[in-house]
Amino acid sequence: MPTHDGQRPRWSWPAYTRDGILALLGLVTLALLIVALFPDLAPFRSRASLQAPASMTSAEPSPSAPVRPSPSAPALAPTLAPVATVSHDPTALVLRVSDLPPGYRVQKAGPVLFGTGVGLTPPASWDVVFVPEAGRQTWYVMIESVVAVYGDASAAMAAVEAEDVTERRARAIRQGSIPGLGSVQAVWLEPAPDRPGYGTIRITWQTLNVVGQVAAFGPIDPSEPQQTGSLAVIEQGRITAAR
Repeated sequence: MPTHDGQRPRWSWPAYTRDGILALLGLVTLALLIVALFPDLAPFRSRASLQAPASMTSAEPSPSAPVRPSPSAPALAPTLAPVATVSHDPTALVLRVSDLPPGYRVQKAGPVLFGTGVGLTPPASWDVVFVPEAGRQTWYVMIESVVAVYGDASAAMAAVEAEDVTERRARAIRQGSIPGLGSVQAVWLEPAPDRPGYGTIRITWQTLNVVGQVAAFGPIDPSEPQQTGSLAVIEQGRITAAR
């Protein structure tokens, strides 16, 4: 409302209101000084400053804040553990005449003839067959030693598993494992259908990317399969030495 002199009134803040505003301004000024002198105490940080150290973050980056490599940090190539394999000539790993009891000779030797189902590239292999010398009496009628060097351990393991399937289909009799040949073994006895009391002990095993096999045809005896297994251990020794 107009005053008595006709002029609009001059509004003035009450004294207590004016003192409150001045006090508030003083607090704001003090807060700004604290932020300027002590930035680590600032209540509002950028998102980057709130990220945990790399050693504490999850291995999976957040989709909202992708992790980019630091330009100053050199890129580290991944370190892969070497895969142990055997690349030795298989002809040097099979049994020899000197490994057998006296009276044997080599009847034939050559690469293994693999079926078409094995693959387009058969493994390097060697197969040697021993028979008694003329006029010699021996315990076994025939001994066979085979080594196949595959590209990797998985292919070698698959070959031993395939041998297991073949023996089961032939109604062979599973035998106990042979110490010293590892955990992947196929040990079977195949009784001879046309010669009672005779049979073939066939031992097949895997070492890394190599499959070894020793088979012996002779009388079925309580000493088996350990007796044929002793020949397999000799072949395994050569495979181990070639690693």
